[in-house]
Amino acid sequence: MKTLILVASMGLAACADDAFMGEVGKHALGILEGADRVETFRTHSERDETVGANVVDGYPVVKTGPEKDAAFAKRILSQLKHEETEPNDLECAFVPHDAFRVWKGKEHVDVLICFHCDQVQVTSFPPKAAEPIRALGDFEEKSGPWFVLCREAFPDDGDLGRMEAAKLGPSKKVKEFLGDGIVGIIQDFDLVEIFRIKPKEEHHITGPRIEDQDVLGRSDEDIADLDMDLKGSLLDEGTYSFRSVKGCTFEPGLAFRIQSKKSGTIEILVCFSCDEVMITRIPDGDAKPEPRKEDCDGARPALLRIAKAAFPDDKVIQGLKVERGK
Repeated sequence: MKTLILVASMGLAACADDAFMGEVGKHALGILEGADRVETFRTHSERDETVGANVVDGYPVVKTGPEKDAAFAKRILSQLKHEETEPNDLECAFVPHDAFRVWKGKEHVDVLICFHCDQVQVTSFPPKAAEPIRALGDFEEKSGPWFVLCREAFPDDGDLGRMEAAKLGPSKKVKEFLGDGIVGIIQDFDLVEIFRIKPKEEHHITGPRIEDQDVLGRSDEDIADLDMDLKGSLLDEGTYSFRSVKGCTFEPGLAFRIQSKKSGTIEILVCFSCDEVMITRIPDGDAKPEPRKEDCDGARPALLRIAKAAFPDDKVIQGLKVERGK
């Protein structure tokens, strides 16, 4: 009986594999199996066919990485053939971040990775086909090996690091800094509110407050597509500068209130003048809050994206630059 169950399980895995690779097609599979090199790219998340030749299946190239060898191509194929990679059945927009152009001689296929929905797209260009053949699969949150491949191509990509932290969780050092309670809220939040605030030194604004800060306004913008930016910014070790201390005054202009029905509430203050963040879990009862404060230079681009999306008419926020002081 045990043998029969094992055979049945193996058969199901093979069916999942065959289903997606069947959509990939024999032409693409032949290239992938005999590949001799791989070009690596960072791409825009939206197609733009007007930009010319520097695109991967219509997605403009942001950055070109190092060329990889046949062994790297075999690892890509291994992930495409993995039993967890199945034909896509998700209702989720495909927004790729990384792409691999896999070559066999003068023929190639494009492999694009979307970490927002855990999707992979394989595009091939058979000589006699009127249109490219595209196969879209999902890897069921088994994103770890794909992150490894992409990090080998772009080891210094901050956005990639934030996505990895958002998907796979924080490092031991970040867990120790934030604590399990705060990490749990960030990973499983139900509601995010975003506020423009005035530092506590200026008390002429009356009304609601975030910790000791006066609230100037609450964002009504829908920024659900930036959830990964927020999670990654808070959980990625690359955000924080644990070994440095700045001498500037903490003057936050942005605040988040993040709530989890299961785990509680945290409030986060962000100072773009010094690139510092203060994270506080709202305690139960009369317990004293214990804020965590740290430099957050590594997350400035992502936090600015969120701030500008949340307050599109705020001239101060819109005037902030990705590189502080410029």
